[in-house]
Amino acid sequence: MAVVLLAIRGIRSYDNGGSGPIVLALVIAGGMIGALLLYFGVSNARRIDRAQRAFPSAWIVPVLVAPLLAQELSALTTALGLAPSRVNPTRYATLVVDDQSVQFLSGRATGSPAAAFPSNLVRSFTVGSVQIGMRIMATIEVEVASSERTLVLPVTPMRSRGNWLRAVPDADIARLAEDLRRAIGAGGI
Repeated sequence: MAVVLLAIRGIRSYDNGGSGPIVLALVIAGGMIGALLLYFGVSNARRIDRAQRAFPSAWIVPVLVAPLLAQELSALTTALGLAPSRVNPTRYATLVVDDQSVQFLSGRATGSPAAAFPSNLVRSFTVGSVQIGMRIMATIEVEVASSERTLVLPVTPMRSRGNWLRAVPDADIARLAEDLRRAIGAGGI
């Protein structure tokens, strides 16, 4: 905040003919966007930390919920006769995978998953892609068998460290898919 105030002071002292208010508005808008991005980064880190404390032996992956993932989770929980999925599109969730279950946590709570199913229903974790808005993003395609059909859940991992706005590199997604496969172990695949 101090940086923004110094910038405003500097702009006011430099104002040489009418461009000052425009520059000031840009500086304020930039500061607000920066504060919002910082807030999101901190809340994302806290969400991951809470999930790691609640599930110490599980793999924890922050994910972007594409509309197709929300739709397929809803179809899967309905086909399996489980509690309806509460995973909403264009939101963020936390994927929790261990040898017993695959869970999607949404929001701040870690007590009741927004969607969950037994890990022994997972047939494979493969690398794929999904279109989110105008971007094609790499995904981990989780193939899950139900009594009716096999469904594919396109999970789009987010970075848990560093610049979380950048896409996760394909090599990291392939490694993560292998880690999730190992996490399920003998319970599935």
